[in-house]
Amino acid sequence: MHTLYAIFIFYFFAALAYSFSIEHRQIRPLLYYAFLSIFFILVAFQDNYGTDYELFRDIFLGKIELFPPYKGINMYLLIKFLSPLTTNYVLFFTIWAVAQTIALNYMIKTYAKFYRFDDRLQIFTYMLFTLSFFAMSFNTFRSIIATTLIPIVFILYYERKILKSFVLTAVGALFHPTIIIIIPLFLIFDLFKKHYKAALMIFAFMLFFVFNRIGIIQIIAEFIYNHAPANIYTDYLVSYHMKPYSESIFSYLGIYFILFTNMLSMLFYKKETDKKSIFLYNLAYFAALLRILFYGIPILGRVYLLFSVFEFFIPYVLFKNLNTKKTFYLGYFILIAFFITVIKYLLFNNRVWF
Repeated sequence: MHTLYAIFIFYFFAALAYSFSIEHRQIRPLLYYAFLSIFFILVAFQDNYGTDYELFRDIFLGKIELFPPYKGINMYLLIKFLSPLTTNYVLFFTIWAVAQTIALNYMIKTYAKFYRFDDRLQIFTYMLFTLSFFAMSFNTFRSIIATTLIPIVFILYYERKILKSFVLTAVGALFHPTIIIIIPLFLIFDLFKKHYKAALMIFAFMLFFVFNRIGIIQIIAEFIYNHAPANIYTDYLVSYHMKPYSESIFSYLGIYFILFTNMLSMLFYKKETDKKSIFLYNLAYFAALLRILFYGIPILGRVYLLFSVFEFFIPYVLFKNLNTKKTFYLGYFILIAFFITVIKYLLFNNRVWF
């Protein structure tokens, strides 16, 4: 439990420190690296906080058979090399946390260079307080690095650095092969650059919300499970033992909240003319639509999680535009609501219910 307590202390410290840095901007670069260092320490030296911690510990200790290389050759090779030399699984988690921290820093630096955010500290703080990304870092050890690399790949592709984007996709596949599902998206990449009418976007959100409420994806998943040849992936479609985990990521209350906040952001989207802003809006909307549509399906929920980082742009935009006396400082209430959803996931991650 001490990791959970340490995480809440970190959040308290981060909130106070960030507030202080608004008036003392000279400390912000140092504060960013302090946040990054604490992230590394918490992930590297956790005490069975995440749901997958025991699994990878036991794999490292040889109590559970090692997964095949195609599921993540980097971790496979690390375990193969390190486990004969030591039974110190903390060393294994520490090395992996180094990779996670490097990838996270790379992603934040890429965002900061691409768009007119205040600085890297602002980006990191929004990711901490509005996404489940931080809690995911304790769980999906292999795929979280792929999740971290995907925004970089998309930004590189947007900047027409095509070769670099494909090379980084290949690097991501060494951590988790699911990253290759982004390759077909390159064929329709221009759709992420278009400025759509707000009415069309609202229709898309309402349609996906209706699909969610009537359970159409669950019905399709059940049909595929009952008629397709059995394999591990069809089993995931109806993995009822994973359903509480999958639903904790979203929750019905969370689905309503995501629907409302994204539709509210369209007040500003429809007036947007900056091309990079439109691109980031569209990526955030894409992730949110996946989140709404794939509620309750474990394997499809993992697909959404690959794109979940994109969503931080919506609370960023809402706070930026609603943090005024004229709007009754609604931006603060929206950030608090986002943070409540983060707390809920943090507690579930440690199997604490409320």
